[in-house]
Amino acid sequence: MRNVVLGVTMWANDTIDFWFTVGSTYTYLTVSRLNEIETASGIRFRWRPFNARAIMQEMNNVPFATKPIKLAYMWRDVERRALKYGLPLSVPAPYPLKNFDLASRVAVLGVLEGWCPDYAS
Repeated sequence: MRNVVLGVTMWANDTIDFWFTVGSTYTYLTVSRLNEIETASGIRFRWRPFNARAIMQEMNNVPFATKPIKLAYMWRDVERRALKYGLPLSVPAPYPLKNFDLASRVAVLGVLEGWCPDYAS
């Protein structure tokens, strides 16, 4: 059985690797819609948490620490997208997460034990 999702033809038994970072504002927008997409299309997602923050810190890339205009734009962008998808949103949300590294490790454990989608949702 074939499905067309966002203009791309995929087989219903296809699985997409979904790489995400716990605590990312854009992860929230995606995670909140994955179950609906799976139900509507038959396509499954393989949850793959990773620590983007560690990568960014290694590159000395701290996205909003000294960029208040960029931070304000990010929150406005998230608000627009949440409205588009009918998702509840209260901004600004705590960012970055206080226990980000622990939250990421728990997500990895969730993958191993099969409860990551419930944890991240």
